[in-house]
Amino acid sequence: MIKFIGLILSLLIVMQSMAWAGDGNDLKALSPQKAKNYSLIGTLIPLGLCTTSLLLGGSSEESENSDVAALGFITGWLGLWFGPGSGYLYAHHPWGFWRGALIRIGGTGLVIVSMAVTWDNPEASGGWEIFIGGTAALLGSAFYDIVQAGKSAEEYNRKNGFSRVSVKPLYFPDEKAPGLVVSFNF
Repeated sequence: MIKFIGLILSLLIVMQSMAWAGDGNDLKALSPQKAKNYSLIGTLIPLGLCTTSLLLGGSSEESENSDVAALGFITGWLGLWFGPGSGYLYAHHPWGFWRGALIRIGGTGLVIVSMAVTWDNPEASGGWEIFIGGTAALLGSAFYDIVQAGKSAEEYNRKNGFSRVSVKPLYFPDEKAPGLVVSFNF
């Protein structure tokens, strides 16, 4: 199982590098849907590996699969921290990638602080508020980055002069004839 997780992690690293490939020397229009897909895949696959390895690793500390569970747990967190920003890398917007990753890492830090505050006294003042704030920052940032990845690709296309041309069929009822409508977006 550890080799399988290593293989999946290697493929995800290759996917991240493919998203980042092309530093402007090969200007071409970027697909907003592809940017969203990079973000979704980069987030969901590590979280799926985390869930699977935790289920297979068992909850017992004496389980022979505890190394698999630990590796899967770490994989899930790495995927949650860095996966949603993959679409930003595809759209050549590294600041969006790092901004979101740092917000999610900070949210994780708040969750850890809340656990430290409430470790000995679960009713300690402020523990739950810190936990909720950290969780909201973590999940909110991940959701935001996945949704905004496509817009980042559109911004890249606009900034580099790529327009979008669409051709759609249309029926003209007055003439009782089909036709085509061409629209341009700049």
